[in-house]
Amino acid sequence: MISIGELVASDFEQMMLLEPRADLDCAIVGVSYDSFGPGAYRAVYDADKLLAAFMRMNDWGRDTAQEWIDFNVTSAYVGPGTPVYMDPITPH
Repeated sequence: MISIGELVASDFEQMMLLEPRADLDCAIVGVSYDSFGPGAYRAVYDADKLLAAFMRMNDWGRDTAQEWIDFNVTSAYVGPGTPVYMDPITPH
């Protein structure tokens, strides 16, 4: 069975995907199209799943992982294919 990360990588070659893919593809939840600019497909990562992946990968606590992600991942612009990070909304 093909993973969502493999599907995204094969169908949308111009997209930027976070590395290491073996650990972070699990946080991809979809694809968006940015029509206000150069027009590019962008991978959509679930912020909660991304946080869990970094915690697991590095044996970090929640605060350390969140600080690292905020500084090194979500604040980085790497061109038209820069990923999108979404916070899921949970009904109360």
